[in-house]
Amino acid sequence: MSSDILIEKFMGNLHEGNVIHDSQYHSSWDWLMPVLKKVRDEFESIGVDIYDKYESEVHEIEDAVWDGDIETVYRVVLVLINSYNKSR
Repeated sequence: MSSDILIEKFMGNLHEGNVIHDSQYHSSWDWLMPVLKKVRDEFESIGVDIYDKYESEVHEIEDAVWDGDIETVYRVVLVLINSYNKSR
């Protein structure tokens, strides 16, 4: 599954196979930050403390945000979405 399809499905934007072909999750903070927030919220909804269970990933995101490194945040978000999908 491509990264953008994974995110679209996670965000609930994948309807009847329609994908936003001009997605900018990898290059736009405006696109990526709602995904990051939903990751945190979804883990919380299933009783997982993301700050405890995924401490190294959270620190990596924090450092990347401070550095303006969207590529790292994007990569770690994909890791967390995959972990969330496996835990459900």
